[in-house]
Order: sequence, then structure tokens, then C-alpha cells
Amino acid sequence: MQNSRKQTLPSWLSWLFVVIFLAHFTAIVIHQFGKSTLPGRIVEVADRYASPWFFQNYEMFAPEPHTQINKFVYRAKSHGEWSTWKDPVYPHLQDLWSNRFGHGGDMYRIIGGIADKLYEGQHFIGFLEAPTPEQCFGLPGFQVAERYVLRQSEYADDPGLEGFQVGVLTEVHHMTEAGEVRVLYLFQPYPEKTVER
Repeated sequence: MQNSRKQTLPSWLSWLFVVIFLAHFTAIVIHQFGKSTLPGRIVEVADRYASPWFFQNYEMFAPEPHTQINKFVYRAKSHGEWSTWKDPVYPHLQDLWSNRFGHGGDMYRIIGGIADKLYEGQHFIGFLEAPTPEQCFGLPGFQVAERYVLRQSEYADDPGLEGFQVGVLTEVHHMTEAGEVRVLYLFQPYPEKTVER
């Protein structure tokens, strides 16, 4: 057997790689999540490192990025009084955050699909000359939203339920010339529907 020389890195060079690795990822984490919890001086140093090289904007991944979020909301009339507008997705998001393997993610996607169909329905209604409530009630998005309110919501077993109304709340995100992200809100309600029980 021949004598072979074993070449290893000097220990100081190994430690240098580890320190650079840790400093890099610490700066990225501070840049992403530290703005509300850490002192401004630390965040400023991390931003100066991360922004020129690792900053992501809306143009990075697609020429037509996703710039709007549709949210399904509803309210119900029970015992003669209207409730406030309710967001059915938030409890499912909380479930998803606490248990990644639960059904919260599935319900989040289902309710998001309802919101998208309600938004598309509003576009369709815009092309009608004088839309009637019956035309709105016949749209697929409204029908799925109606099933949710009458079967899955807190009003599903309410004997005093007299009616309900659904809507879609859209957040539209856009960038200004200065590079700041702005949010506009657009609320589009559907007509109220009476429930016969």
C-alpha cells in the first residue's frame, strides 16, 4: 500500500465558511421577518446586505404576476337582524397554521375557489343590460356560495334564518413609480336572497 497524503482544509477556513453561511441566512431572515420585532438599526444593516442581491419584487418570476386576492364574504338575516359580514376562510387558515396535515388547507382552497367564481360572476353580470336577482342567483359561483352558507356556515341549522347575502372582496395590489406596493379594495355584493324553511 502506498503512502497517501491526506489533504484537509485548515480549521480556520472551515470556521470561516460556517460563519459566512450563518451570517448570510441570519441577514435574510432578519430582512424578511424582523421589521416588526427587532430594533431598526439591526434591520437596517440586514436590509443593506439583502436588498441589492436578494430582494424580490413583482416582476421577478412572471411578466404578469398575481396581483389580486379575492375573498368570499357573507352575511345572514336571522330573527329579523342582519349579521356583520363574515370571512369564512380565516378559521380554516388558523387550522392550517396549527396543523399542516389537517383539512384546513383543503377548505382554504375550496373557499378561495368560491371567491374566484363569485368574482367571475360579477364580470358576467357587468355585461348584462339590466341583471335581475334571478340571473345572479343562477350563476355557478352564487350557487356554490349558497350551499356553503346553508350547509357549512354557523347559520346552517339556524331555524330563524330568513335570508343571506354573499359578496366578493378583492384586494388589488400594484406598484407605484417609486416602487411602493399599494392596495386597493373592491367590494362587490350580490343581491340578498330570502330563505324558505
